[in-house]
Amino acid sequence: GVDSYDAIILAVPHEQFISGGAQALRAFLHPNGVLFDMKSVFEAKDSDLRL
Repeated sequence: GVDSYDAIILAVPHEQFISGGAQALRAFLHPNGVLFDMKSVFEAKDSDLRL
């Protein structure tokens, strides 16, 4: 859809982005989209890449 992204980079853990969990963010991704958790907010199994 219009609001589908190839990647989401979580660089700052603002509450409005993390409160719904990783699945809430994944709802905005294309089927093969990537969730990059730079702050390790979510468990490793919930993100595709993390620092």
